[in-house]
Amino acid sequence: MLSVIIPAYNEATNIVRTLTGLERALEKMDRPHEVIVVSDGSTDETAERASAVKLNHVRVVQYDHNR
Repeated sequence: MLSVIIPAYNEATNIVRTLTGLERALEKMDRPHEVIVVSDGSTDETAERASAVKLNHVRVVQYDHNR
């Protein structure tokens, strides 16, 4: 399985486009995959917007404080 980890800090304006584009590219590879978005203390809606994207292979992890 291919795992793609996306560290994100205040990426609310970009995260949906990033995830949908990445998912399209990964689907073309035709192999099992997962995408993990790590919202590292974001103060905008990065985690919420990433979670709202309804893609089967996306998981969101959120830290309260930037590390």
